[in-house]
Amino acid sequence: RGLGVPGALAPVGFPGRPLARTPAAGASMSQRAEPARTSTGTAPVTWRRLRLRRRPSARTGASMAYDPASGQLVLFGGEGLSRRRGRARLLSTTWVWRGATWKKLSPPTKPSARQDATMAYDAASGQLVLFGGAGATDFLLTTWVWNGTTWKKSPTTPTTTPSARGYASMAYDPATGQLVLFGGDNSGSPLGTTWAWSGTRWTELTPATSPPARTSASLAYDPATNQLILFGGTGASARLSSTWIWNGATWTDVTQATRPRARETASLAYDPATGQLVLFGGMGPPGAHGVAGVYATTWVWNG
Repeated sequence: RGLGVPGALAPVGFPGRPLARTPAAGASMSQRAEPARTSTGTAPVTWRRLRLRRRPSARTGASMAYDPASGQLVLFGGEGLSRRRGRARLLSTTWVWRGATWKKLSPPTKPSARQDATMAYDAASGQLVLFGGAGATDFLLTTWVWNGTTWKKSPTTPTTTPSARGYASMAYDPATGQLVLFGGDNSGSPLGTTWAWSGTRWTELTPATSPPARTSASLAYDPATNQLILFGGTGASARLSSTWIWNGATWTDVTQATRPRARETASLAYDPATGQLVLFGGMGPPGAHGVAGVYATTWVWNG
């Protein structure tokens, strides 16, 4: 997907797919208005657009994660448009959100321009970890860490790092103190390997069972069960609707009859208020005329 950077790569099975398209007849895109809920009984809870003079340029496929060490959100890369020619281009800028304003940083070292890289906070090392992504002509296999001031490239080799990929799923597992990376896409081929980041190096894990290879799956940690939850994604030939849990040593298929429809790139996160994981949206299988349906449904996982 993306804006059309020459050579930039799209997820397996759907080359050149835009981030969002209007579905044709027969495609699924239900939209249901919901009343605004209130937190105090008087003030409505709602979205509010911030009118900012200084902000990152328009982009898609950027990587963003919260850095507890600095108390800031860190945004890197993505795909935007050239101001002069109006053509798509990959970005390599680093921005931080300080609660009310954006600030562009100029670190002495930084990753190369890319989109759809995987980034997550590693609580064990106190750093953000950025892996892979799609470059101008190929997928990448470099690992970078952000220490709050600058980027540092991890001295890994092809034999001690996940293969080049984009659209991988990665989340921190407090039970083992490691980042867990699964799947991704490498030049049209979905991947099914599981890797763990210890803070300084990658280790390929060999669990007794593993989910089928997939890209663009949803992955999040469930504190209620101390497990990682993996849902959906795109396999070799179709979207997926299976649910897998990672207990620190192996994967287990816990797919149930009642579940979200097959989809990729859905948003998944833990809600401490309810003790549940919440999944929203995602892109379903191609419908009429090959156009993929975009979902507007909300699901909860209670472990």
